[in-house]
Amino acid sequence: MRFAALALAGVVAGAQAMEFRVAGNELHLRGQVDGYEFALLKDVLAEHAGIDTVVFRGSPGGDAWTAYRVGERIRDGGLRTVVAGPCHSACTIMFLGGKTRHFVQAVQPWFIYLAFHGTWNTSLHELNNPAIRGRVELRDWVLQRTGGKVDPVLLERFLGGERRAAMLYVYDAEQFKREDGVSLYFCQGVEAKGAKPFEACEKISGHDALSMGFVNSSERVRVTPFPALPAPFKPKSSGYRWPDEKF
Repeated sequence: MRFAALALAGVVAGAQAMEFRVAGNELHLRGQVDGYEFALLKDVLAEHAGIDTVVFRGSPGGDAWTAYRVGERIRDGGLRTVVAGPCHSACTIMFLGGKTRHFVQAVQPWFIYLAFHGTWNTSLHELNNPAIRGRVELRDWVLQRTGGKVDPVLLERFLGGERRAAMLYVYDAEQFKREDGVSLYFCQGVEAKGAKPFEACEKISGHDALSMGFVNSSERVRVTPFPALPAPFKPKSSGYRWPDEKF
């Protein structure tokens, strides 16, 4: 059975479908993972052979099967990944595919993070029913891509969250400087809507993104500012239905 049925949530109604923008050697991704991204990634890499960096500018998550295929393509191509916005759920799967994985050089570091959680049934009537098979695959992917550095207790904690909104939030310890030195927070999913994880959620001390293997480089990468990016990529010959045709 295609794993797309086990989409990771973070998906919200009306979320913007994922767009691809190319700036020199950089491919910038932003939006929800809808299922067409793997085919589009192959097209953009075929037309822009100089791409060596994939920048994640913000995603609420989405289709897990597609996220794995994108992550594997990034891994197999030896591409670098950079998180430059809120990267939830399926977005983290894609990010972990990077040969080297970085935080962006940030102006607003509290807006740059990875948010991990388990896999969930996609039915609107079973929002908090976990997809057990999906959690096994996600555990294997995280362990493989972090080189086993991820703390096993924290791994099982975010995989086994009781609610879809339960997440482990991972900020850049170097740029997101707090007096207590904490950069990881676990939210149960019952916090007030709009609450900031670093204000409302449990502090996880003794770990950071680098020690857990989520990022594997301390270099903060400067990327093309979003206003300077060109229009979203479309292949020269396309059979896709584009986001503006769907929303």
